[in-house]
Amino acid sequence: MVFASLVSDVTFCLFFFFLDIVFASLVSQNRLFEYQGDTKITRRLTNFASPLINIPMGFAFDTAFYNYLYFSDNGVIVFQQNAYGAVPTYANPFYFPPSSRATQAMIAPFWANADFSAGMGDLYYMVYDFETSSGSNSSFKTSLENSIHSYFKDVDPSFQIMWALKITWEKAPPYPAVFYSLADTNTYQVVLATDGIYSFCLIMFDDGGMNWNYNSLPTYNMPVMGYYSGVSNGQARSSSSSSFPAFNDPQTASHVSTQQRYRPDQSTGLNTGKKGFWAYRLETNTKNTPNPRQMCLNWYNQEPPPVWAIGTPACPCNVLQGIFDPSFTLIDLQWNYGYNVKDTGAVWSLQSIFPTFSGAGTRCYYGWDFNLIYGEKEKYLPAPWLFQFLWIALYNPTVYRQQYYNHFWNVQLPRSRDAYKGIVWRCRTGMHYPKICRRVKEAWIRDDAG
Repeated sequence: MVFASLVSDVTFCLFFFFLDIVFASLVSQNRLFEYQGDTKITRRLTNFASPLINIPMGFAFDTAFYNYLYFSDNGVIVFQQNAYGAVPTYANPFYFPPSSRATQAMIAPFWANADFSAGMGDLYYMVYDFETSSGSNSSFKTSLENSIHSYFKDVDPSFQIMWALKITWEKAPPYPAVFYSLADTNTYQVVLATDGIYSFCLIMFDDGGMNWNYNSLPTYNMPVMGYYSGVSNGQARSSSSSSFPAFNDPQTASHVSTQQRYRPDQSTGLNTGKKGFWAYRLETNTKNTPNPRQMCLNWYNQEPPPVWAIGTPACPCNVLQGIFDPSFTLIDLQWNYGYNVKDTGAVWSLQSIFPTFSGAGTRCYYGWDFNLIYGEKEKYLPAPWLFQFLWIALYNPTVYRQQYYNHFWNVQLPRSRDAYKGIVWRCRTGMHYPKICRRVKEAWIRDDAG
């Protein structure tokens, strides 16, 4: 009886032990951030790309700072410096570095030929600008920062995310999608995060959600994970790290099994030690690494409201009217003092001869017909002729020549020219950050002088 009772108890315990194992295998881990409220950009095409996304402070990638990015249905994120150019969707993956120098910088969270044309799957994204809306999505921001600090111990403890992008490929089918069902789709998510100096890529594969039937897919152009920074080996590098400019993730190396390449949700991820989670650090910067674009944004955000424009005069409607107006002068006078005035293509240019008490003034541009094209109100309007005091030369030429003349031309004027060549001048003469240029113009140059 005792033996029978013992066997019964052991059998009972083993039953519940195996029941726990089976139950645990049936319950999937929730790895993805919520995305159902994000912007859906699905197009029922074989290949398509997202809109071009501006990165306000620039995204640090290797030793470069990129201003724009887009992503495609094929699981690749592509970086660009400018808001123009081709937008390839990169349907066919390859290992990094690319054989063609024309290939753009990119991150491949799961680069494979997807196909949304058959009515299955969706593609979502959401941009988070914590610099301009610091109080929103705080739980998402905190979760990201905690993950980054836990994965990368050498990151500055004061690191705080200023900008992030979340992309979700939901039930993405393989190409050609007409031969597959919802049971043969992939679901995964990527979050890019930066503070303008440090940059990271977090990849989350849905638990049990990577289900492409690799036995029926071609054995060429299999999935690739990794990144390519677009920075050539000949360019200045802040580090000799083997992770730059190209990194091929071991998860999709050529020697691993096909099953491993297609099932990253069941593998332990790089830098995380967690199944289905990957984390890439995309630069080798320190907290002292300069980011000119971020510095410009910081300056703009600290600028007070443009009350300086109060009291600045309106532009004369006609250049002849301005020439005979004693409160305006031709720009030629400013050139005589060595100031670089921007070339707008205008035939005539005037500026107010007297600045306001805050140092602001008006600049006006006219066409061949002498009529006003447009005007600007500038926070800093140089008027060096007001400080030359030529009357001193008439009163005492020796004192003027020996003291004031030398001080004005050799000390005061160069300092004023350098100030005018500062942030406003760089923006106005072609700085490659149009969104920031608009902000600078809001703060220092107002196009409403006409």
